Amino acid sequence: MMNNIVLLKSINQYIDTKGNVYAMSPNGNIDDMVDDTTFNISQASNKWWNTLSAYDLKLTDIIYGGISHGKS
Repeated sequence: MMNNIVLLKSINQYIDTKGNVYAMSPNGNIDDMVDDTTFNISQASNKWWNTLSAYDLKLTDIIYGGISHGKS
């Protein structure tokens, strides 16, 4: 189901290679109890993008580029 998941440290969220963003639980795992916080980066607001560190922005930009070009 969820392959190749990466931690976005700057916002304490996880992202998979399909661009789905998952909340982090208090113990550091993917919080699967909070489905309403899961979204895809193709629908992310500018505010969300602006909260990313430079490293996390680079990771998400690579993933987003793969999604928008059908390479995910």
